[in-house]
Amino acid sequence: MNGNGTHGNMTHGSIAHVLSQSYGQYSTLIVDLMKTGAWSEIDRPQVTLLAPTNAAFSSLPTAYRNNLDKQANFLKSTMMYHILDGIHGPDSLHQNDMLTSLEGHRIHVSMQNGHVHQFNRVSIMNVIHATNGVIYVLNGVLHLPSSPIV
Repeated sequence: MNGNGTHGNMTHGSIAHVLSQSYGQYSTLIVDLMKTGAWSEIDRPQVTLLAPTNAAFSSLPTAYRNNLDKQANFLKSTMMYHILDGIHGPDSLHQNDMLTSLEGHRIHVSMQNGHVHQFNRVSIMNVIHATNGVIYVLNGVLHLPSSPIV
């Protein structure tokens, strides 16, 4: 069990419900998803969310976070980059798989000891299975390939 009371292999409602129940850990993500209209995408019947925690957002360089806050299109693209159509559970992924986000760019999968370890070099802290998909809890924010880190 991890700090938010979920097991990696149990279902605790929809992705939206899981995030809402752990608001203190995901408030930045929730606000950004709602602000951009991407919140509706996590209600798809089958979806995968790569979910940075509040700590992940806090670790962004200030200038990068300011760009997210000031540029609505950049924020929306970044949020859509964290959402995948379909359920991409840990058992279905392999080393060097490339997944396509709803934003359109691809995301690289890295494995370690037979387990999904990273997406684009951002580490996975936990996996939460929901009724409509899976949440990979990330310790960082995925950066769009077209937007260099500031």
